[in-house]
Amino acid sequence: MPKLRLSTIVDAPIEEFYRHVTGYGADGPIDEEAFQKEYGKVLETDGDTLVTQEEIVRYADEEPERITWRCTFRYPAGRTQEALDSSWAHRTDSLRAVNGGILWSVQWDTRIGGIRGILQWLFFRFRGRKKAYVELVEPVVATFREKHDSGS
Repeated sequence: MPKLRLSTIVDAPIEEFYRHVTGYGADGPIDEEAFQKEYGKVLETDGDTLVTQEEIVRYADEEPERITWRCTFRYPAGRTQEALDSSWAHRTDSLRAVNGGILWSVQWDTRIGGIRGILQWLFFRFRGRKKAYVELVEPVVATFREKHDSGS
C-alpha cells in the first residue's frame, strides 16, 4: 500500500506549532468547539487517544460520508489519525527539532493496493503533491513566518 508524504522545515517553537496544527495541547483539546469542528464529535476518550466521528462531503452532489477516526496525540511529537470504518487513508503528522526549526512530516498510509494503489501514488507524486502542499502546508508555514517576521 502506498505511502504519500509531504515535509517541510518551519521556524517555530515546537509546542506552539503542535497546538496550532492539531488543536491539542499538553492537557488535551485547546478549544472544545474548534476541536469538534476539526475532528468531529468525540465518541470515546482514553488518555490522549480519542475516537471521533465526522461527516465529510467530498463532492457537492453526494451525501455526506460518516467517518470514525482514532486520533492519538503524542504532544508535542506527533499525531496519528486512523480511519476505523472506511477506506480513507490513515494520517500521521510527525514533528522533530532540526537546525533550530521543526521538521514537520505528514504521511498518509493509503489502504488501496495493487494497480489502483500505484496509480494513486503516481497521481500524488506528479500532481496531487503540489496541491496538498499549497492547501495544507503553506498556510501553516505562512502563519509562523508572519509571527517570526513580526517578532511575536
